[in-house]
Amino acid sequence: MVFSIDFFIRYGVSQPEFLWTSVYTLAICFFWFLGYLSIKSRSGWKTSQVDWNEEVVVITGGSKGLGSLLAETLAIRNVTVVILDIRPPEIENVNVMYYECDVSKLEEVQRVAKEIIDEVTIASALGFIGIPQLADYCASKSALIGFHDTLRRELDGRNYIPTRYNAKNIRTTLVCPGEIKTGMFDGVTVRFPFLTPSMAALEVVKPIITALDKNEEHYILIPFYVNILALLRFLPLFLNDGERSMLAWKGKYKNKDQ
Repeated sequence: MVFSIDFFIRYGVSQPEFLWTSVYTLAICFFWFLGYLSIKSRSGWKTSQVDWNEEVVVITGGSKGLGSLLAETLAIRNVTVVILDIRPPEIENVNVMYYECDVSKLEEVQRVAKEIIDEVTIASALGFIGIPQLADYCASKSALIGFHDTLRRELDGRNYIPTRYNAKNIRTTLVCPGEIKTGMFDGVTVRFPFLTPSMAALEVVKPIITALDKNEEHYILIPFYVNILALLRFLPLFLNDGERSMLAWKGKYKNKDQ
């Protein structure tokens, strides 16, 4: 063991590529192990498969982008999907039902309310940091993360934790993806694309469906660098304030009527 550590230090000093690759690999393993323990503990160290024939998946904002792809993927698996949105979806599938609904209006939500077993909150990596030109977006995603953490604790059904609702059959999943290749990020450029790669929407949908299948609570932070973003606020400002600019951002809609 001593020889292994000595070899690692000596070889790492002379070969920095080996050293940084090893550190990065260890960091991935460390965060994965913490995530595994977190998932199992929040699920009471028990797992149960979901019977999709008895479930109805409600997706708010499911007419476009990530929500649309998630709805379409579930529908292909013969899962009943209800989309709540102010715009009709482009999906044509008998398993998809659409209700025009503005989720900011309580009466409209109550009108189309369905029994929900799993609650998936789609936040963003930008919920952990602030980006110039995106104050409203970053603030809303940061609020979603706080809302999800509060909701999870209020619903927690473990007997040894006093909660408000003691809802044992409800699981919550928080999804914080990095940049996704959708219209929302048109025109975005990053300084280090290798370290902060963009993803296809399908790469985000897959772990969401896996979490739903296993009926477990998950924190889905992808790609890996998103795990590190939450730690940036603890660093000195001169390290925290990197090149974060959205000056080239075009956005998906020029105005809200489009």
